[in-house]
Amino acid sequence: MSAAQLYQRGTVVGIDGDYARIEFAPIDSCAACASGQGCGFAPVAGFVSGRQHNYLVIDISGQPSVAINDCVRVGINAGRFLLLVVVTYATPLFGLIAGAVTMTTLAPESGDGGAVLGGMVGGLLAMGLILVSVGRRRSLAWLGARVIKPG
Repeated sequence: MSAAQLYQRGTVVGIDGDYARIEFAPIDSCAACASGQGCGFAPVAGFVSGRQHNYLVIDISGQPSVAINDCVRVGINAGRFLLLVVVTYATPLFGLIAGAVTMTTLAPESGDGGAVLGGMVGGLLAMGLILVSVGRRRSLAWLGARVIKPG
């Protein structure tokens, strides 16, 4: 039984050894999001869809052979993607809260200003931790990225 996958269609625009460069069409939003009354993805979709090209380089060793101009689907592990999203959003929030609580506990005389300063420091440290962690996981293999060539 395989894990749930998220898919996006793309076109192979280059191959270099075991790596394929795949171009994806800009992300479109649904009618509700386009009108600003959807799930909240509309501002992100508007920003991303303004880009001309979205590229991804994927290791294709051990996967179906592809050639330039092939239309393919790229799948990633949905559970790991969800984990990445939750960690990316939750870690800075927890860092902010932990920093504010720590500053309030260690220096109660600092009042609200100390809590704000502690929260900012905690949030920034947590964001730095996320950047370092994501930087070490640049490989899409962690997300289970794989190419599925439509038949």
